[in-house]
Amino acid sequence: GAASVIANIFSLAGRRVFSHEFKSHGSSWPGFVTWDGRDPLGKLVESGEYLYTLRVDGALKVGKFVVVRKP
Repeated sequence: GAASVIANIFSLAGRRVFSHEFKSHGSSWPGFVTWDGRDPLGKLVESGEYLYTLRVDGALKVGKFVVVRKP
């Protein structure tokens, strides 16, 4: 059946730096969301911890990850 997926990424300060809604009309969602590391203005986000929310067909997953940029 169709899958509905909403992905959001937030800085620890609570600023949303990424949002994407995916609607699959095929058999299933591929199981991943890609993000280029840029905020809504096209600027690369800074190194640091970020939170994500992933809602798949109503089920919510929340997690944390780290972005590391070379100096």
